[in-house]
This record gives sequence, structure tokens and C-alpha cells, in this order.
Amino acid sequence: MHTIKPKTKALILRSQVTSPNQGFTLIELLVVIAIIALLLSVVLPSLNRVKEYSRRTICATNLRTMATWIALYAQSSNDYIPPLTDRYPPSNANYDDQKSNHYDRWWRILEDATPTWSYWNLGLLYKAGLAETGEVFFCPSKLAEYKYNDYATPSFPTDMAIGSTGIRIPYAYNPMCKSLTDRHRRFRTLGQFSAGGPLIVDLLSTQAPTHLRGWNVARTDASVDFRIDHSILDDLRGSTDIAGKDYETYDRILFKLR
Repeated sequence: MHTIKPKTKALILRSQVTSPNQGFTLIELLVVIAIIALLLSVVLPSLNRVKEYSRRTICATNLRTMATWIALYAQSSNDYIPPLTDRYPPSNANYDDQKSNHYDRWWRILEDATPTWSYWNLGLLYKAGLAETGEVFFCPSKLAEYKYNDYATPSFPTDMAIGSTGIRIPYAYNPMCKSLTDRHRRFRTLGQFSAGGPLIVDLLSTQAPTHLRGWNVARTDASVDFRIDHSILDDLRGSTDIAGKDYETYDRILFKLR
């Protein structure tokens, strides 16, 4: 009888143990999947927060840039900042009247008027030659209602807006009014802002804050601060028409953002 030497037997056993044909058992595979899922559940929220923090930083840069342009605009117009629209002359009663819906009053920068486009709010910075592109007028947050790539061309101004007669942006510019009965803007010059008030703010929506927990607010000195106020969330949830004619709630929120 042929006998296997002990050394040869050890090699055979070792090759059986380390055979490449031996795969994971079902339990081992489930354990690996569970570990990967656990790691993803820990890592992904952190990555999303980092991405949103980056978007918030870009948004703050946009606001700072626009605030600087507004200051330059005021230097050449006796301290006056861009009005509601260039459609009416300063002597017209509607020149800075904000009785329209909020998106008309604060978010629109261009409107398809006859026979040509009219410039509104921050759009007047483009008309004045201060803004060379339109991307700065759009918040990069995923929660922003209006986005730069929503429009027909990658340049600004575009000749067509999707689902709109004009171009709207997700920022509220010079939004504070004199009172609930007098809907003209409280501030028309940079000097008047010494009384307190936000120059440009992120979109206020009943859905959620623009940047996770709060909003960017730009001041007339081109500084930008990030505001978190949980009572504002309660106000937004309690509003039935914050984007329409709920002036009282909107004004109360703006007072908190001063």
C-alpha cells in the first residue's frame, strides 16, 4: 500500500483550507452587507452636511457680491438703491409699491414686458453694468425654488423663462415695507438702513429653511450672517399664503431677521 508522507498530507490539507473555490457563507455575506449599510448610514449624512455647508458658503458669497454691487449702484445715484422696477418713473405711485405677490415684489429680476424686457429689483444691477453674469443671482441650495439652470440659456439675461413671464430668483431683496397698510418700501437709500433691516435674504418658504436650519442674510456693509431662529419655522408653518399676501407673517419674520 502506498502511504502519504506527513509533509505531503499537510500540504493537501492546507490547499483544501485555502481553496479559492470556497466562498462566503450566507451568514458571512449578510454580516458584511450589514456592516457596509451601517457605515453608509453614518457617513452619508455627514457628506450631505458638508455639501450643504459648501452651498451655504457659495450663497453667502453671492449675497456679499450683490450687496457690494448695490453699494456701487448707490454711489452713482445719490445713495438710492435699485427700486422695484424701471417700468415706472420715481414720480409714479407704483415706483416702489409692493402690493403684488411676494415673488413679484421681491424675487423677480426681469419681466417680459411689451415691447421690451423691464428690469426689476436686483436686475437693475445688470442694467447698470455691474453684473456680468446671472449665476450670482441664484442660490445653489437644492431647496431653492428658482435655479439658474431653469432658464433657456446659460447666459443672463435669458430670453425665455420656463413656466413664467419673467425671470425669478430665490432671494428677497429690500423686502421690508413701511407698515401693513402702507406697502411701499421702508428703505430707498443706503443711509436709511441705519434703522435696521435686511438688504437681501434667502427665500422664506413653508417647506423648509433654505440651508438645513436657517437663512443667509446680507447687510448694507456687504457682511453676511447665517441666522437660525426656530420661531420663524413656527411662523412659516402657521402661514397659509406666505408666498402670496400674508403680509403680517412675512413682516414679522423680517423683523426677526433684522
